[in-house]
Amino acid sequence: MKYEIIDRKTIKIRVEDEVDLLYLYKIVNAGDIVEGYDYRTLKFENEKEKKKIKVKIEVENIKFSEYKDSLRISGKIIDSSDKDSIGHYHTFDIRISTEFILYKKEEIKKYEEKILEKSSRKKENIFVISIDSNDIALGIINNGIKIIKEEYYKINKGDPEEKSKLYKIFSEFLNILKDYDIKFLCIIGPLFYPEEFYDYVKDKLNVKNIRIYKVSNGGVNGIYEFVRRTEYYEALKSLEILEINKLIDEILYLMQKNMVAFGYDEVYNNAMYNNIEYVLISEDCFKKMKEENNIDKIINLFNILDKIDAEIYFVSNNVNNFELIDRFCIVGKLRYKI
Repeated sequence: MKYEIIDRKTIKIRVEDEVDLLYLYKIVNAGDIVEGYDYRTLKFENEKEKKKIKVKIEVENIKFSEYKDSLRISGKIIDSSDKDSIGHYHTFDIRISTEFILYKKEEIKKYEEKILEKSSRKKENIFVISIDSNDIALGIINNGIKIIKEEYYKINKGDPEEKSKLYKIFSEFLNILKDYDIKFLCIIGPLFYPEEFYDYVKDKLNVKNIRIYKVSNGGVNGIYEFVRRTEYYEALKSLEILEINKLIDEILYLMQKNMVAFGYDEVYNNAMYNNIEYVLISEDCFKKMKEENNIDKIINLFNILDKIDAEIYFVSNNVNNFELIDRFCIVGKLRYKI
């Protein structure tokens, strides 16, 4: 995400990819104001026409679209280039390439600055092997797609050397993969082809995090298909999950030493004594509070955590031991035992 902090309450933002939507969800709250250009159906005498106009809305509701490819921010229009629209409700569809200005109701908090900084960091490369019955490609996805190698092959069924010929091709791609420091590898394709490649490389390649996703094509076409689907969004989130899993493992260890605060009240009370190093908060719980317009309580806690320089991490429901975090909504690592 590209952003510019104009002043302590104003941020100019451009969305670069789907993960940016997740970051935005964490910093846009009810009462904030969003300003930008969007399409709206306008009435002209007896006709209706959809036009792109400038709107400024006071945020009342924030939610993801059905396919998670946009963030839908709804509220009342408080200013617009179309004066007849003022006072009416509008839903701003924030998606990739959307540019807008966010006016925060209160000054930008430290945790919000950290979320913004995280969104603009150079993202980890996602390596992708895309394979089907006669096409295989290796690509790297970051801000764009870079194809490293593609090979079209035809091996006749029943060929007595079918496996050896296939493994020779696999070996060529394996050797290329070994030249890179890979933190995350996706193997994609239709039917059983991704599993076949995985079985070949799993004991030969030193990559701890390998995921298999199904797409309808192999080769380069499969890679481009992959980045347009929700599976790619899941892969991007998985990179963040690796870090969160380590923190949850630490929490599980510290529980035995009574160095963990459970739930809002315990975290709040310890934070008041500068005794929280970091907190883990359930994304599901945070989302529920937002949907119920009950976010003020947790924002107040975030403000206190900011003042004591405690880190804030959001935990999604596909990390290990998510149920523990979600049960209490928020848990915190203590700095010292009371």
